Amino acid sequence: MELNKNTITTAVLMPTYGRPEAIKDTLTACLDLYKKYHFDVYVFDSNGDNNTEKIITELQSKHDNLFYIRLCEFIHLDCKWLDMMRGKYLKKQYDYYYPCGDANSLTEYSMERIFPYLQQGVDIVNLQDFARIDKTTEFNNANDFFNSENMNIGLWAGAIYYRKTIFDLTDEEWNSAISKWFTCDKEFIGLNGFILERISLCENLRIVEPSMDGAEPKQVFKRSKFKQASFWRNDAIKLIAITYPKVYRMLPECYTNVEEKLENLIQRHFKKGYFRYLKRNSRFNVIDYMNYRKIFKEAGFKVLTSKILKIALLPKSFL
Repeated sequence: MELNKNTITTAVLMPTYGRPEAIKDTLTACLDLYKKYHFDVYVFDSNGDNNTEKIITELQSKHDNLFYIRLCEFIHLDCKWLDMMRGKYLKKQYDYYYPCGDANSLTEYSMERIFPYLQQGVDIVNLQDFARIDKTTEFNNANDFFNSENMNIGLWAGAIYYRKTIFDLTDEEWNSAISKWFTCDKEFIGLNGFILERISLCENLRIVEPSMDGAEPKQVFKRSKFKQASFWRNDAIKLIAITYPKVYRMLPECYTNVEEKLENLIQRHFKKGYFRYLKRNSRFNVIDYMNYRKIFKEAGFKVLTSKILKIALLPKSFL
């Protein structure tokens, strides 16, 4: 479906928590560029102080494509995403939604390559890990995209979605999705499972991974110099060890090679250097890892479990 270049609109959905320096750096870099391409930025803030709000108010005096949404300080991450994806608090209806992290912004280089596909009305423009891709790849079914090397169900800066394809649901469909994926428990499974299930139900699906002509990531994304782990991601291991296995076990039957895909994703994320980084920053403890050991044992990743425990038990002085 061809869309009018002059009317195509995108809502950038940007959750944040306690990172005012990063959000200011990110927005300063992207707001003028985003306006050129009809991108409006919505910042969803659930931090208790007013530091981020003050920054947004200051920027709003110069940019009319920036909006601030204050959410409850104790809102669960899945509920936060759910409010965003349902279009709550948005000033108007948009053609596309772009959920992204508060430390990432697209560059002019990438926008020039992405925007033509938005004009064509593609269902998803996949942005994850595509910086060095030198050949545009297109998918027309959920399983092929699922098995793509670049498909990642991480939460931040993963893709730009055509709203009517993925998020234009009836109340009954939303209620069904909420009961299955947005359970408000301690495991972040909502958005990941919801997106994959929605893709599996789409007919005549068109997903594009645009070529970046071998460009370096810094040419595609600008990352804030203040980028750091947020409150939501201090326990990064939990996201990989709990979220991915739980989501994949609940996927529709149309997805094949699920166990292989899950194992490859976990192998990619759980590298020795990454654990040393987490340990150096006091982001895990032995008790947590004993719990993760149980999870990986159930998933059948025996080698990975052994490596995790060895690194978890290393004395601090070794690092």
